[in-house]
Amino acid sequence: MTAFQGQKLIHFDLKGAAPKLEYLLRLIPLLREWGATGILIEYEDMFPYKDQLQVIPKPFCYTLNDIHRLQQAAENENLTFIPLVQTFGHMEFVLKHAKFESLRETVSNPMSVCPLHKAALNLVKSLVEQLVEAHEDLKYLHIGGDEVFNLGTCPTCQASTMSKQQLFRSHMIPLLKYIKTKWPSISLLMWHDMIAEYSIEELQPFGNLIEPMAWGYVDDISSYFPKDMFGRFGQVFDNIWVASSFKGSSGPTADYVPLEHHVANHLSWLQLISNLPETTRCKISGIAITGWSRYDHYATLCELFVPAIPSLVLCLAILENGHLTNEIEELVAQQLGFTSTRSLKPIVTDPYAEFEKGCFPGADLFSYVAYLEKAKFFLKRTNFQMKGWLTQWHQKSKLVNTAHIEHARWLCDVALKNLSFIRAHVRECLREIYHEETVEEWLDVKVEVRIRKGNGYLEILNNFNLKGT
Repeated sequence: MTAFQGQKLIHFDLKGAAPKLEYLLRLIPLLREWGATGILIEYEDMFPYKDQLQVIPKPFCYTLNDIHRLQQAAENENLTFIPLVQTFGHMEFVLKHAKFESLRETVSNPMSVCPLHKAALNLVKSLVEQLVEAHEDLKYLHIGGDEVFNLGTCPTCQASTMSKQQLFRSHMIPLLKYIKTKWPSISLLMWHDMIAEYSIEELQPFGNLIEPMAWGYVDDISSYFPKDMFGRFGQVFDNIWVASSFKGSSGPTADYVPLEHHVANHLSWLQLISNLPETTRCKISGIAITGWSRYDHYATLCELFVPAIPSLVLCLAILENGHLTNEIEELVAQQLGFTSTRSLKPIVTDPYAEFEKGCFPGADLFSYVAYLEKAKFFLKRTNFQMKGWLTQWHQKSKLVNTAHIEHARWLCDVALKNLSFIRAHVRECLREIYHEETVEEWLDVKVEVRIRKGNGYLEILNNFNLKGT
């Protein structure tokens, strides 16, 4: 496999755990140093929408001046700056507000707009207008367009007798034409999945309007996409983009980035691209290395961006070299300030393990998440021990080996000591990078819930009838 030749965009998903501006400004020069060529920034409610959209932003959203500074910092490093705004599905950040409830496709689900509602198109036009006008000289805009799961379910859509494809086109094509008419120099990117099964004829209306971005985050993407999708895209579109992941694709509750998964994903992408016919392969313009913060607007936080930096840098190195070797891993470890490649993948099954912090912005948080993963491992082992040898039946029958109780108590103690260590030290580390809302959410859903679980285990163990064999 050869090195990836196109743009390498780093995705910031700001619908969860959006970093403070100061942290992003520190990070941007390093992105270029690590091999990135651009930034794909998905603001959601961190963008300072105004006027009829002023209910959308969070109180601590970025200001227009913040956005200018971000874009300028990226420009200083010769990084392409691409905003992303959802315009059909994944619009919970807008449709959750009472003001926009009437535009939902499904009354009880704020995920997507109804394509036949007269005000829906005006709403997304307003989102796009404010976003574009807040940036200078944009070359690209990503308009989302993925996972419109409940398309065609409302009474109006069902009464129209239009197919899902027709409904999708009825909303997206007018929007795309509007944007291209108003800002003809901006190239529009759109996620691939809603048009993945389209025939060449059905793709034609999109041909001069978008550049599709095919996303695939599984370990092996060789059979992930519909048959000949890239061939059809290659016949219609001048440029095609792809999207991998460096975090946020291994489960909605994940805390610790599984390097093996993301390494496999990037190697699989390189293999798929190398297998494409030259006529299609030459149209691959770039790759967005995505880092999802939540699976959707209402989901809990998955992995934070900062502890995922080793994964990001390793994935960039794979794209830069076209493969992964021990020497490349060693170079990545050195770039991050680690003394050994073992620090990229800490061993969390050793109760006495301590974790190297490295030297990159927020490196302390990487080690705290390793301690969290160790605590989770030992809580899981505690539960395994209790389910196997310390059930209510064991208590009732008094067939209890006290050694099992002591071992379970030891396992639980290891977990709680690690959790207590994190609780005592991580808050200030988080506050340096994230807003207080994120600090409190992360501590509650990642640490406190596990402390409560561990204390619950200890209570059971301490009250267990010790009369046994």
